[in-house]
Amino acid sequence: MSYDILVCGDFYVGPHAGGRLDAVVANKEYALLFGELYEDLKASNLSIVNLEGPVVSSGNPSPKTGPVISMKPLVMEALLDANINLVTLANNHIMDFGIEGFKETLTRLDESNLNFVGAGLSKTAKRKPFITEIKSKKIAIINVCEHEWISDSNSESGANGVDVIENFYQIQALRSTTDFIIVIYHGGNEYHPLPTPDMKKIFRFFVDAGASAVIGHHTHTFSGYEKYHDCPIFYSLGNFIFDSNKKSKGENWNTGVAIGLNVINDQLDFQIIPFLQNDKEIGIKKLKAQALQDFEVKLKKYNEIINDDQKLQEEYNRFAGKMGLQYLAFINPYEGKLSSLFKKGILPSVYSKKKILLLLNLIRCESHKYLLEHILKEKIKKH
Repeated sequence: MSYDILVCGDFYVGPHAGGRLDAVVANKEYALLFGELYEDLKASNLSIVNLEGPVVSSGNPSPKTGPVISMKPLVMEALLDANINLVTLANNHIMDFGIEGFKETLTRLDESNLNFVGAGLSKTAKRKPFITEIKSKKIAIINVCEHEWISDSNSESGANGVDVIENFYQIQALRSTTDFIIVIYHGGNEYHPLPTPDMKKIFRFFVDAGASAVIGHHTHTFSGYEKYHDCPIFYSLGNFIFDSNKKSKGENWNTGVAIGLNVINDQLDFQIIPFLQNDKEIGIKKLKAQALQDFEVKLKKYNEIINDDQKLQEEYNRFAGKMGLQYLAFINPYEGKLSSLFKKGILPSVYSKKKILLLLNLIRCESHKYLLEHILKEKIKKH
């Protein structure tokens, strides 16, 4: 089917995910890779995916915690073949190979004539929106992300971190020069199928500022959606193409959604396209029959929770309870096997109640938080 705009979630092809798709790309089996969304992508005026990592031929991984991922240059041809003509770069992996890997990615995008938004080599460049025209309507795409490993430590290069004040003024300015503004936001808690209560406030605030639609990804699980002031807000699309050979990735890892948007007069009409990606078989299959019914039951449940602030907070409290030991392990000075022993309750926390109150105050109070961030940044430079 043809859409004016087709927005998809995280795209990653590489060894970190198990490696099944590397051979598919190398063999140029693009119809297999994109499966039942292949023709939809090719038929749409503007097809958008999140490029979840740098595209490099070689290089040095960045010093960071968590996975460090990259993709081979061959993926560019796959994206172009499927008519993907805009990639979002504001995400937590685009700087995984440092400033050199980031520069190589930008160069390869430029050489491929593949548009990008959400990152750059200066503050001005990374905040620049992508603007296009469809059906005589001017459309702006703004791409932001949460501040997780998004910049080079010694420069202003990197991804466009969310700043609700600057984002407000940018949206306000674009209202007078464009017809539609779409904000694409990369953030949220991984594997949690609901927005945080603060995310709900931020996404709605973008609409209050003048956004026509807000679309989220990053969590590796699809979430619910709502219409706020008659504008659609999709809290997470889940994965688009992101293979995995690990069973611990969460129940929704392989189920994603694409959003088809159509310009109808002065409104953006939308269609939700749920699919299964790279489960037992390689490729994308649109959900049908019982699988579609199961998805709709989940989606309805998520929507009901999102629309009730109390239920949303209760679900977040439950999620935080499950993640408690993991996060306490982050701040305790245990690593490796010792960290595992702490999470099992064998080793105690080294922090007293008074120390925990101090840490809470440092991250909760804006002035303390900014000062602590500055001090730690300077400390990293000396290592």
